[in-house]
Amino acid sequence: MGSDKTNSRSLLIVCLSVVASVSESTLAQDSASGGMRGAMEEIVVTAQRREQSPDDIGMAISAIGGDALDQLGIADTADLSRIIPGFTFADSGLTVPLYTIRGVGYSDTSVQAQATVGVYNDQISMPYPIMTSGLQMDVARVEVLKGPQGTLYGRNSTGGAVNYIANRPTDEFEASIRAEYGSFETLDLTGVVSGAVSDKLRARLALRTVQSGEGWQESVSRDEELGEQDKTSIRLLLDFDVSDSLGFQFAYSYWEDKSDTQAPQFFRSDPQRPDRTTILALYDASPFPRESVFGHDDIEAADWTTANSRMEQPRADMENQTVSLTINWDINDSVTLTSLTSFSEFENNSSYDYSGWAGIPLDTEANGVTARDTISPIVRDLYDQYETLGAVGFTNQSDIEAFSQEIRLSGVTESTTWIVGVYFSDDDVESDTPQLPSFNTGTNTAHLFGAGLQGVNNPTVQDGQSWAVFAHTEWTLADQLNLTVGLRYTEDEKDYAGCTADRDGDLAHFYNTLFRAPIFPVPGTCNMFDTNNIPQSGPYEDDLNEDSVSGRLALDYRLSDETLLYASYSRGFKSGSFPTITANLWESLLPVVQEQLDAYEIGVKAEFQDGALKFNGSAYYYDYEDKQLFSKVVTIFGPANKLANVPDSTVKGVEFDVSWFPTENLYISLGGNYTDTKVEDFIGYTQVGVEGDFSGSEFPFTPEYQLFALVNYDFSIADGLDGFVSFDVSYTDEFTSDYEVAEVLDSGGNGARYPDILTNWNATVGSPFDVPDVFIQPSATKVGARIGVASSDGRWTVALWGRNLTDEYSVSRSAKTSDYIVGWTEMPRTYGVSVDYKF
Repeated sequence: MGSDKTNSRSLLIVCLSVVASVSESTLAQDSASGGMRGAMEEIVVTAQRREQSPDDIGMAISAIGGDALDQLGIADTADLSRIIPGFTFADSGLTVPLYTIRGVGYSDTSVQAQATVGVYNDQISMPYPIMTSGLQMDVARVEVLKGPQGTLYGRNSTGGAVNYIANRPTDEFEASIRAEYGSFETLDLTGVVSGAVSDKLRARLALRTVQSGEGWQESVSRDEELGEQDKTSIRLLLDFDVSDSLGFQFAYSYWEDKSDTQAPQFFRSDPQRPDRTTILALYDASPFPRESVFGHDDIEAADWTTANSRMEQPRADMENQTVSLTINWDINDSVTLTSLTSFSEFENNSSYDYSGWAGIPLDTEANGVTARDTISPIVRDLYDQYETLGAVGFTNQSDIEAFSQEIRLSGVTESTTWIVGVYFSDDDVESDTPQLPSFNTGTNTAHLFGAGLQGVNNPTVQDGQSWAVFAHTEWTLADQLNLTVGLRYTEDEKDYAGCTADRDGDLAHFYNTLFRAPIFPVPGTCNMFDTNNIPQSGPYEDDLNEDSVSGRLALDYRLSDETLLYASYSRGFKSGSFPTITANLWESLLPVVQEQLDAYEIGVKAEFQDGALKFNGSAYYYDYEDKQLFSKVVTIFGPANKLANVPDSTVKGVEFDVSWFPTENLYISLGGNYTDTKVEDFIGYTQVGVEGDFSGSEFPFTPEYQLFALVNYDFSIADGLDGFVSFDVSYTDEFTSDYEVAEVLDSGGNGARYPDILTNWNATVGSPFDVPDVFIQPSATKVGARIGVASSDGRWTVALWGRNLTDEYSVSRSAKTSDYIVGWTEMPRTYGVSVDYKF
């Protein structure tokens, strides 16, 4: 009975405590205490590259145990947004996850864009967000570090870091299996086996697969579903002790994702070219919904283009493998040499729908013109095999090879701990996003100019190198006072080549017909205009060389054995990058430069009632320079994407969490945060292409308030059998997917850019931005529950669970795509049963 309470309470504290600024503790029941309240045992974290109690670190850390992640259904990094205040996730629509911590995030969907929130597996960096999409499994804990991480972590990041720590191979044989079956015929199966191979070698093998036979999205135009899952992950760990002072840790991991990609939900039409009256008439004559047919209440409603109208169905085809070697050598009793070497390889050939509608039948007619008439004559015969044309569809064909090497020395003296090291990385990224056959007002002009434009390629190549030297030290200045100082110097280099290229010859035909001259005489090549509006058939080539000095300064004061006060200043950078986007101007492919964030934070960590009650709180202020974001540029096709830097912005906020055991069986946890973001200075374009002054706007993907609560009760049923029941609730305030405009500077007219050529293209591309509700994601309250039984010896557990039990409607992101404004909804209500067994 005591053993079961140990397991149950460990799960409670580690898992569902909703920490905002520090990790919670696990509760361990002393089996000899005869049922008395257990004592708190700390989770050991390695946020500063050595094992420490989080209560001794003057830093905002959220740490959650692996069992907790399983019970809460946390399958990957995106799911952490459900339980970590200040952490949000948005679906880019192109399987590039968008992570944000305390308002610091990056909305670029390019494969080669590095994230503001770094993700690490056992200290090994996953350098690009798309490489973090695999299933997590057999995790000992995950540590979420908030604020700039520029000193100890290989990839500089301004928002924070997520560090997964895997369970290590064991000396004794152990094995476990976990099976979960739930909504949409979904089976989630994990198996682990671990043990000693010899006196010096230990191994651990973990496998996880998620398979579903039913999609969760339902087409509003036909009897079809989308959203089936097909994911698999494998990891092999080997620990080899060469001697008492020298050890090797080898890791190989592989994951693949063949699931359906999510279709967005159509919100409303917003044509790029309102003057294309014939195209708009074709929309009216087709099944295309001019206004949302399901509104903001049906989370499963969506639509996508059928297989007979495009080259691919919306489906992922990604795989990633990583090999790493960690060497630890204790040179003497106080100095250790550590080497981290890794190589990762990622391949992608996924397809996506970006419009939220089922396409337009080719025989649709309006004003004497059919949809087929708008297709470029060059590719008309090719598209005759399709019954309908889609709107905005992409495939993402990309390959990434990433190598990194870190070497560091660490040591301990009577009053200090120190780390010095060097870091090097080399990445090669090749990406192409072919745009599939499409129909929109910006490109379907064959009936006007004899030159429609249905598909293009967007190839890019980016080679990057980074190297750094760093030092970190912690001094004990007095019995109650510690000083932490860290410094890092980094150089980043990127070489880039990219363009928008002809697929079938219709792009060259389009321009040559439009300009009435053979400005692009060779079909099948890059077709763009340079900064002087001169046609260029070659790619846009550029390089970006940057350096930075980041660091951290912190004071921790132990007010008493139960209370720690801290204050810190840290500076972090995120390197610049180039985009992979559809563009007809070199201007669209210009890079963003590195962003800089100066963070000031104060906090408290306190215990009461002999450790049964814990409170943690912090307040922070960020001075943010050159924040990177996705903006727009006005082109002959309407507003097109580009990258931009916000010169000056600020973030301020507070976080708290409370965990409490009022009795030995009852656990209550509360947590939340308030974040206030503000653009101080920026002139840019909204998603609908309106130029304006963004001063005073809040950041996208940043709710002002996030609140979490959990209540858990465990009890004895019979000798050797215990039960548990828990309820959790989370609230996320409304947030935007675009910036607000304080003053409109331009209506977005096209005529000023090409006055001599586009005399008939004189319409505006949008209305003054009045914060449309389609860019404001509504607030959401989600409720979960879990009830079950377990053996007192911890061998097995059976539980019924439910997530988002009220089927709350929520949207992670909305965006303007071509002629449409769409949004990506989050998962509806799910429920099921899970079984855990340890051999």
